[in-house]
Amino acid sequence: ANLSDLITSHNEDGRTNPDFPETLQPRDRSRGTSQAQIADIAAKLDPRLLGRTAKASDGAPIISPDGTVLSGNGRTLALARAYSQGGEKAEAYRRFITDQGFDTTGIDQPVLVRVSKGDMAPADIEAFTREANARDTAGFSSTEQAASDAKALPDGVLELFRGGDIDGVGNREFVRRFLDIVV
Repeated sequence: ANLSDLITSHNEDGRTNPDFPETLQPRDRSRGTSQAQIADIAAKLDPRLLGRTAKASDGAPIISPDGTVLSGNGRTLALARAYSQGGEKAEAYRRFITDQGFDTTGIDQPVLVRVSKGDMAPADIEAFTREANARDTAGFSSTEQAASDAKALPDGVLELFRGGDIDGVGNREFVRRFLDIVV
């Protein structure tokens, strides 16, 4: 794929991309720590880490058929930064792609991607993005984790919380349901 054809959650400068469905990005890529992670990946770009793998949290980004990045927004943004900076890191990545047998002729900024197949319901796509970000990736901030957990709760569970001490007798049913569903 060409980098310009991919729809990332944020722009390279950290601003939210209005064309990206916000329900598919559980991370706040505008945070300073996220921007530092992206800069670090770009500076230390190792093309082998952006290749084929069985894990959604590693390797080539996973995109939907329309080019929306479902897993790997940080990796994709790091590639964008590497390409914009030019130099050896971007060229090494391009060589890596061609060494894998892909023809990059006519592609300005090639990106090796994995494309999801089949029609997935919006709820399934959201669940996939949450799961892809929950495993083997940098930990969520407290706010990101709370937002992700809240989306995983079915209707009615939050109403079981009675306030006060979470360990209180009145909140046992809420805690039990929360642990069964989210944890």
